[in-house]
Amino acid sequence: MKYSLVVLLFLSICQVQALAQTKPKLVNLDTCISKPLRTLSYNAFKADEYLRYRIHYGSMDAGEAELTIKDSDQNIQDRETYQIIGKGRSLGAFNWFFKIRDHYETKLDKKGVFPWIFVRDISEGGYDLKQNYVFHQQKKAVKTNKGETFATKPAVQDMLSAFYYARTLDFRNAKVGDIF
Repeated sequence: MKYSLVVLLFLSICQVQALAQTKPKLVNLDTCISKPLRTLSYNAFKADEYLRYRIHYGSMDAGEAELTIKDSDQNIQDRETYQIIGKGRSLGAFNWFFKIRDHYETKLDKKGVFPWIFVRDISEGGYDLKQNYVFHQQKKAVKTNKGETFATKPAVQDMLSAFYYARTLDFRNAKVGDIF
């Protein structure tokens, strides 16, 4: 469990650094060429999984994060999906000076472990942000709630799906310098 949280934090930091270093390319979905979708074999997680993390600051409980995965009744591009919900919140006295109420949601492709839809609704110490993304995985593009469409890498991940994808990776034969 601790390893999974470390991986999630690492991937989030890498994503922020990558976005800061590259300027996304706007694209037209009508001109994008469709590519085959990834399929993985894994048993790292399944529906009805529930994870809860407590965040401590010294001996005090500072916050908690919850991750829930359920079977979704929504098929996208004729593929079954999971609905994954992530929630984070500050606790106790920490609410007085930096109240956090975060909600993340993704529709994750069961076969390829990549997102189709991502929702981010966060409130962190007075900073509020709502983001909705629709991934067009075959066309290597993502459309934002602002109506902009950007080019992506194949099987691109969002912040929540990256956590579950990382759990499918096999590190048994990994060597120093390997890139995943």
